[in-house]
Amino acid sequence: MKKTKTTTYTSRPWLRRITARLAYKAREEWLARATLALSERFAAGSVTVPADVKVSCGFPGGGSPRRRIGECWARSRSAAKVNEVFISPVLAKAYVVLDVLGHELLHAVDDCKSGHGKAFTRNSKAVGYTGGKHSRAKDATVDYLNLLAKQLGQYPHGEVVLASKQQKPSHGLHKCVCPNRCGTYYATPKTLEDVGAPVCPSCGETTKAVERREKKILVKALTRLGYLVQEEGHELLGRARSG
Repeated sequence: MKKTKTTTYTSRPWLRRITARLAYKAREEWLARATLALSERFAAGSVTVPADVKVSCGFPGGGSPRRRIGECWARSRSAAKVNEVFISPVLAKAYVVLDVLGHELLHAVDDCKSGHGKAFTRNSKAVGYTGGKHSRAKDATVDYLNLLAKQLGQYPHGEVVLASKQQKPSHGLHKCVCPNRCGTYYATPKTLEDVGAPVCPSCGETTKAVERREKKILVKALTRLGYLVQEEGHELLGRARSG
């Protein structure tokens, strides 16, 4: 019986050129082609992606949609008994989608059994990913994903912009600070509305109410710079760490 040679996505230059001209109209079609290409790439590193894995675009079933941008479900959680991979709709750039897709396909390799543990990290490093919870492409794999993004063309999807979180009004005590740094005092929202901020008993100056968001931004900025903030006097103590 005469053997037939299988033509894969990356085995023929002319096939890559033709594919590059195709304008995918459906996200799933683009993702399916990307999955095929990444599976072949991973196979070169002795990492086998299940042939029946299903990839789609959708919000994650667990965790915050603002933080979780990809998800792979085990076969036991699917009625079709296949690994289900979802890429978040907040992603629209081809390279980023491919990077996240590669990460999720690595979960499908062992049916999500190792999580981000040793087996996952070992497989990740074998195919040019960093490994660990935030595993992403590195070195030659970055170049490959950039090339694949050009070959596949634009990801046929418009980014979904999540609504900004609305700050709920505070019903607790508001923090008030003396301008002379005598101390910190607290007042209820009704007191601030009716009579204003309290007067500092030490110096007689009217204190200033500190907005929650203003305080949060200040503390974050100082922490990022490596400084500590004293709660009572709001004084800069010095470097929290060297460098």
